[in-house]
Amino acid sequence: MKILIGFTVLLFGFSLSASAQYRYQNQDSVVVPSDGSAGKVCYDIFDEQKRLHEQGCLVNGKKHGIWKSYHGNLVLATVEEFNHGELHGLKLNINPKGELVSEVSFRNNLKNGVKTTYGHRGAIQLKAPFKDDKLHGTRLEYYSSKDLKEEGEWQNGERHGTTKWYFKDKILAVHYEYVAGNLEGEQRSYYQNGQLRSVGSYRNNLEEGEWKEYFDDGQLKSKGIYEKGKKEGKWEVYDEAGNLVKTEKYKAGELK
Repeated sequence: MKILIGFTVLLFGFSLSASAQYRYQNQDSVVVPSDGSAGKVCYDIFDEQKRLHEQGCLVNGKKHGIWKSYHGNLVLATVEEFNHGELHGLKLNINPKGELVSEVSFRNNLKNGVKTTYGHRGAIQLKAPFKDDKLHGTRLEYYSSKDLKEEGEWQNGERHGTTKWYFKDKILAVHYEYVAGNLEGEQRSYYQNGQLRSVGSYRNNLEEGEWKEYFDDGQLKSKGIYEKGKKEGKWEVYDEAGNLVKTEKYKAGELK
């Protein structure tokens, strides 16, 4: 995905006329005349091969405004907006082919807003919402086919609420519930044909209560009880014809 016209307002830049040679960040740099703002100095920074590496302005010694960096082939690599030394505004990452890789907004040096990453031919790979640098909201991840891979709710940097994973053919694979980062409540998994594979509950990230597992035709495969994440008591195991083939007894997760 080439850089689109919507981003061009960020990419227009700095005068390349130079007045003197300076050292900055251990690289050759050229001071570019500023717009006359007090304490403002702009730089063109070059690598050891004298290729343009970075451009931007300092105000009172801190990055301010738009800064741009370049790959070795002189293709734009990053565009960042600063406010007196802190990231504040849109940040773009671009690969050496000139394709947009990711974009995210910052406020006071913290990610705020949706971070979007892109793959082959601009296909969206990830949309991740941030609030004060923590995941917060609905996070979406995609296969290279552009089909949804994962849809999950986050709150203050932790999974909170429903998370669903999908097979590549858009069939639901698992449905989990979280509370403050821990698995909590009923959880379900599925076969690729859509049949229920297993169902049971978690409490504080541990299996708890009755769990059932099924064959891919819907026939019951096994059932039993968990206590604090360990098998407990009688577990029944069935064959694909529905016949009970064995009964197992557990104590604190150990087969008796």
